[in-house]
Amino acid sequence: MLSIGKNVEYNVKSLKNNPSNPKTVVSKDFIPKFEKYARSMGIKGVGYTKVQPDLIFKDRAILFENAIVFTKEIDQFVVDNDFPEKQAKDLKLYDEFGKKTNELVDYLRENGFPAQASHPSVGLLLIPHLLNLQV
Repeated sequence: MLSIGKNVEYNVKSLKNNPSNPKTVVSKDFIPKFEKYARSMGIKGVGYTKVQPDLIFKDRAILFENAIVFTKEIDQFVVDNDFPEKQAKDLKLYDEFGKKTNELVDYLRENGFPAQASHPSVGLLLIPHLLNLQV
């Protein structure tokens, strides 16, 4: 749980790492490169959508109107069971996915794009609804 807390804290503190003169247009060759990098980290899918204001949690804010949604295949055990072993696997899954989200946000920034991460365990948005909006 401590690692999840550190990752959430990183989400906020790393905003200062956004480029001062950010790119606003993505080249055609960047998207496949970005998605290949994401898949190399175990990300199953990458989707893109505009964020509808009603999907932002009350008393939260996002900096951008577009979202990149990452999906990852999870062990069927995590879905089917509800006991202490599942909780431990859930925490590990959220921790790992949060770290990957931060790495992907850092990758965007290194390539000149501003970004804001939303940790899967303490998010800013109703992420399951974003999955339905992907374009």
